[in-house]
Amino acid sequence: MITTRSRSFIDFKPLVKHVGVPMIISIVGVITCSFPVEAQELFEFRPNSQSTEDAKRQADHSRLSTLPTLTMLAQYRGEEGRGVQYLDEIERAKYLVHYCGQLLCDEHGLPLNSKVSAPYQRVKVFPKLQEGIKNTQVGLAIYVMDESGRIWISFEAEKNVLHHSSLLSGASVSAAGEMIIFEGRLYGINNYSGHYQPPPIVIERTLKVLRSHGISTTGLFVSRHGSDF
Repeated sequence: MITTRSRSFIDFKPLVKHVGVPMIISIVGVITCSFPVEAQELFEFRPNSQSTEDAKRQADHSRLSTLPTLTMLAQYRGEEGRGVQYLDEIERAKYLVHYCGQLLCDEHGLPLNSKVSAPYQRVKVFPKLQEGIKNTQVGLAIYVMDESGRIWISFEAEKNVLHHSSLLSGASVSAAGEMIIFEGRLYGINNYSGHYQPPPIVIERTLKVLRSHGISTTGLFVSRHGSDF
């Protein structure tokens, strides 16, 4: 039996190098085609109102529906009983990243770290947590990403209080590390996390998700820790 799928579209472009694909076309307001699943690559579906860039973003986003995950190191299990905050669904909502055009925003639509001006010079090093200096002043935030590509960011990291594990209550993550953010714009990213110790490949995984939402990733300072192997 040949499995078929139906799609509705406004315009389609057959690829010239393929011919002879069986099609059943019916017109009821729009054109609907039924064809073998393996023949779907023969056609490029493109709504007239959709730009090429938007189409690429949607394609990237669809491929990111389920991402590989990493589990937290065993040595940190039970840390919530030793003073480390584990956020529940309501508490973590304020850390979920939203996208406002080309900016990273909070739940209210405000650019992340909007009260601190961006540096005049290109970022060349990741700042360290320092007593007496707020993370927002240096743009330093921790982030985690789940298997569906949702990202949580916090500028409130504090040793023995709020870690990467806090954001998803110790659950598995697809990526973890640090970012440098000023006025909603991303200036740097790494894969540094003691709790998850992710390989450098998670950086590109995260950047792919950000690009699918329209975030520019050009000119970033990227710092890789460890090895992919």
